[in-house]
Amino acid sequence: PLPMPQTVESTKLLREVLEVTNQTHPYAQHLLIHSTEMSNVQAETALTSAEHLLANTAKLQDQHLQHMTSHTYLRTGRYHQALLSNVVAVRSDDAYLQHHWMPYGPGHNSVFLVCCALWGGEKAEAYKY
Repeated sequence: PLPMPQTVESTKLLREVLEVTNQTHPYAQHLLIHSTEMSNVQAETALTSAEHLLANTAKLQDQHLQHMTSHTYLRTGRYHQALLSNVVAVRSDDAYLQHHWMPYGPGHNSVFLVCCALWGGEKAEAYKY
């Protein structure tokens, strides 16, 4: 797809934010993934942000941020990494549910996990969930 001018501008601004924050701003990382996920070529440019975002949220219970990294991994053919980021997100979902809280998007995280597992040839992992 052809990028919209607004998407090009917002992606540029997000990259500037990440540059001045030494790639550490989680919200900018998150939005960069959203702004690049419609293109395989653009998704490649968000890999560093995805890696940092998952590393910095893996021990938290930020399901959506954990899951979002899988959009970049899926678009770039890194199916196992996409699977792993969704495993982290689903575990966070489970922690919320155990306290009778509603997590953000548990069904989407689970379905994405299964799709990533199957696309990556990890049928046994898909059946676990």
